[in-house]
Amino acid sequence: MRFTAAPVVDELIEMRGLRFHFRDWASRRVGAPDLVLLHGYTSHARTWDAFAEAMTDRYRVIALDQRGHGESGWAPADRYGIEDMADDLEVFVKALGLNGFSLLGLSMGGMVAMEFAGRRPPELASVVIVDIAPELVREGSSRIQAGSRAPDAFASRDEAFAAARAANPLPPLNDITHPVITNPEYLKPYLNDPLPDDCLPHGLNAAKTIRDPTEVLRAQIKGQTIQETIVIAITTSFPSPLTSSPPLQGIVNIPFITRNANTTQMDAIFWIEKVAHPKIPHKHFMQLQYVQRVILDFAQIHWPHFSVATLIKAS
Repeated sequence: MRFTAAPVVDELIEMRGLRFHFRDWASRRVGAPDLVLLHGYTSHARTWDAFAEAMTDRYRVIALDQRGHGESGWAPADRYGIEDMADDLEVFVKALGLNGFSLLGLSMGGMVAMEFAGRRPPELASVVIVDIAPELVREGSSRIQAGSRAPDAFASRDEAFAAARAANPLPPLNDITHPVITNPEYLKPYLNDPLPDDCLPHGLNAAKTIRDPTEVLRAQIKGQTIQETIVIAITTSFPSPLTSSPPLQGIVNIPFITRNANTTQMDAIFWIEKVAHPKIPHKHFMQLQYVQRVILDFAQIHWPHFSVATLIKAS
C-alpha cells in the first residue's frame, strides 16, 4: 500500500527572547498523539524529515530547531546549557498546548529530554533516548567534538553533499541532498565589515541584527509598557514553479522575483500590541510589529529574505 506524503509546515515562534523554527507534520490518523523530536549537537530539525514522515501513520510529529541550530536564533555564548534548552522545551510545550505527548531525543537532544523528563512535567507521556546515556563515554564525546570541528562551509552543493555522504554513508541519497544548502558566504562581508553605526537605530549591533532581525523589534519596545499582545503566526509553502504541474508561483506581483527566482516559502509573525502612553496616564496606543521571511532560490542559492517593521497607529 502506498501513502501520499503527510502535509508538513515550517513554523516560527518567539520564546524567551529568541526566534525558534520547527517543522510540524500532520498525522494520517485522526486524533493521533503528538511526538516531539530533538536533534543532536551537530544537527538540526531537517535531519528528522524521513523519520518524521514515516511516523505520521501513528503521530503528529514536531521537530524543533534548538537554540543556535538550524533556522532558530542564536543565544549568547554562555546560554547553551542543557538546562537552557530544557527551559526552551518547557515553554515550547506550553505554547503549543501539547498534552500526553511523547518525546524523542538524539544525543544532545537526549540529554535535553532527560533533563526535561526529570522535572516530571504532567504533559509528558513517554520519553525515548537515542545514542546517549546519563554517563558520557569519552570515545563518543571525542568523536562528536571532532565532527563539530569539521569544515561547514563549502564551495558548491556537490562538495557539501560529498562531505555529508562521507560522514554518514547509510541514509538514502534523497535524505542527504534535500537538507544540504550551498553556502555562498553572503553574510561574511557584513559580519566582518559591519554597516556604518548610523544605519541602524537604537545603537544596534549590525552583525547581531543580521543574524537575528527581530533585534530591531526588541529594541523598539525596550522601555515600553506592553499591556496586551495578540500574536498571529502564518506560514505557507509553495511547490517550485519549475516542477509543479500546473506551474505555481508563490509571489506574483514582483516581476524580478517571478522571472529569476523560485519562491518556495513565506513565514510571518505579527504582534498586535496595546502600549501604555509614556506621558499620559491611563492612555494607550496600538502598535503592530512583524517579521517576515521569504525563501528565494536563486541559481542553487537558498536565500532567506527578511523584512521587519514597527507600525504605530496614528491617533
